[in-house]
Amino acid sequence: MINKPTVKKEKKTARSKENPNQEKLISMMHQSLATLNTTASTSQPATPMKPNAIGKLTSETLSFEAKYEEELVLYLESLLSFPENGEVKLRLTLRREGSVQKIAILSSTSERNGKYIEATLATYSFPPFCAHYKGESTHTFTLTLTNL
Repeated sequence: MINKPTVKKEKKTARSKENPNQEKLISMMHQSLATLNTTASTSQPATPMKPNAIGKLTSETLSFEAKYEEELVLYLESLLSFPENGEVKLRLTLRREGSVQKIAILSSTSERNGKYIEATLATYSFPPFCAHYKGESTHTFTLTLTNL
């Protein structure tokens, strides 16, 4: 059974102002995700064994930029599958245009899952930040991927 991702929010005091172009930005992100999903599904090598789908993904750094992080959670959940049951906690740093700057595995119940996540995420290109995280050239997300 595949569970929907659970997102944990970190308390922040800053609030975003309503963005009149928010719907347009969300639509653009959905289009980017659709393109990335198509590209990823055709460019990923076939796995010799049937991996276990990731059942739960959480983010510990949610703030008022939740829309981007929700899309990130959905994107990762749709693409990733663990080779074994377990949990991997990681820190993922993305550049503004969506490329991966750094991946740090913080903990993993399976060494194989940790290596898989580190190697796989390094090959992905994520949606650009667009209007999110203004003034930041990179942003770091703390995520927990779970499949038990």
